[in-house]
Amino acid sequence: MRRAERRGSTKVCSRATVTVLGSLLFCCLVAYAQKPTAPASSVSKPAASAQPTLQIQRQVSGDLLYRFLVPHGAPTAPVPLPTPTDANQVVAVTLPANLPKNAILEVINRTTGKVAHLPVKTNGVTALTDADFTLVQTVMVPVQVEGKGGLTDAVVTLTSSDGKYKASWLLKAADKGVAQFTNVPMGVALTVTVKNDDDPPISQTQTLPTNPPAEGYHWPTITVTWPDAHSVPLPAAPAAPSAPTTPPPGVTPTPPAPPASNPLSDLISTLIGLAVIGGIGYGVVWAYKQGHLRRFFEGIGMHIPEAQSQPDVQPFKKPEQPPLPPITEGTADPFAGPAGMVGSPIGVGGGPRLVGTIGVYAGQMFELQGAQVDIGRDPSNTVVLSQDSNVSRRHASIQAQGGQFVIVDNGSSNGTFVNGVRIPPQTPHPLRPGDEVQVGMTRFRFEI
Repeated sequence: MRRAERRGSTKVCSRATVTVLGSLLFCCLVAYAQKPTAPASSVSKPAASAQPTLQIQRQVSGDLLYRFLVPHGAPTAPVPLPTPTDANQVVAVTLPANLPKNAILEVINRTTGKVAHLPVKTNGVTALTDADFTLVQTVMVPVQVEGKGGLTDAVVTLTSSDGKYKASWLLKAADKGVAQFTNVPMGVALTVTVKNDDDPPISQTQTLPTNPPAEGYHWPTITVTWPDAHSVPLPAAPAAPSAPTTPPPGVTPTPPAPPASNPLSDLISTLIGLAVIGGIGYGVVWAYKQGHLRRFFEGIGMHIPEAQSQPDVQPFKKPEQPPLPPITEGTADPFAGPAGMVGSPIGVGGGPRLVGTIGVYAGQMFELQGAQVDIGRDPSNTVVLSQDSNVSRRHASIQAQGGQFVIVDNGSSNGTFVNGVRIPPQTPHPLRPGDEVQVGMTRFRFEI
């Protein structure tokens, strides 16, 4: 009997143990199911890599522009170099995407007309000092035919004595006998050579000064005597102002006497003026009486009420206000005019033209007339952009060739861009309506 009791108690303990373990397992499952999960937005993500920058310690004053030169590729558009705001004079310049390692940073000082070329590096700080500006932005070489005008259809070559610089310029009629070269080194002997078919070449050698004019260095004029040389007329020089006459010492200059007045002519002029004013007034009154003025104003949408007798007005009585017209917002075109009339569209016809979109000439339009239109800062150009200092004296030309228009960069200092891409110099590039043309810091839209 005791064995039976022990067996019964053992079964009871086993059942109690299973019950307790089951309860603990159930509580663990409930606690796990109620555990809050982290929202998706709280999951940390790796930060995007920042665009690399070039640290420049600006130790130069003046109006500075910078751009990146890419070997065998078009340079980036020039933009102003930021002004430093801290005591260290350090500014950060963001590098363009996919910029090659052998790219060059070009800094242009528009105040002095000098250029600096520096390597591009992302580690450390690049110092920019006056000693880095070793290039002249623009060198202009005038070549003339003796007794005729500017030379054309000839090649002008500029070479440095160390062999590091060599550039050639083909003179065309639009150049007016002036060849242009950019980023020319200072402190080294330079030789200009002019060649024309079988004629003997002519050369000149000199070293550029360290303080050239801001608008560019003018090489001394080279004169050729070739009998078969082609030439173009030179632009007319501006007339010099006449010198004022100085009276002898001790003599007070007598001011010019005013013109004598004629009383008879003054009277006649006064009578004529009064007659004209009286005639205008009489015409207005006659047109009003005949109803012409009323029909004219009603034709342009203005209503003139008929003259009515004034009703008796009681003192201190507030006149009744007419009911407000209902609001019809969104039910009619606010620019449509009277009912039944349709607005006429603005005509856009005419010849080819350049419409300024960005820069000092934004909103201005230049008509392009003739077979060739020259663009530049020089007053002799067809399109004169004298207010944009980044435009060369003879920057580019737009020509009509074979029923279409092309643009040619005349070897300008800052280049010519079509739809954001710099075109090669001395090479015709087709223009289509709607193309964007950038000359210096000004952008135009080409329209026909």
